[in-house]
Amino acid sequence: NSRVETAIVRISSYAETIEIRDLGSSEEKDSLPALLIQDLDNAWKLVTHNNYAYVSGTPLQIRRQDGPLLPARLADVWLRKSEFSVFELSSPGLDSRG
Repeated sequence: NSRVETAIVRISSYAETIEIRDLGSSEEKDSLPALLIQDLDNAWKLVTHNNYAYVSGTPLQIRRQDGPLLPARLADVWLRKSEFSVFELSSPGLDSRG
């Protein structure tokens, strides 16, 4: 017999799928899917696949569903797992309501 410990933690009160692209890229084909989440303290975070190889400080553009491209910058890595990373995110185009 062996024991397995598990934990479930709610990290977000809001989530939506968005597109991200490198700053300066104007081609829609260069967009990548990501998750935009708002944590329980109303701070924005971006969930990206680790294959994207983004690092803290990277400037990029985000597009919410049917919205304009917004400038954004990745801040510190908040959580890193084997398949995805969660970055703190700042953007003048995001409000605190979701």
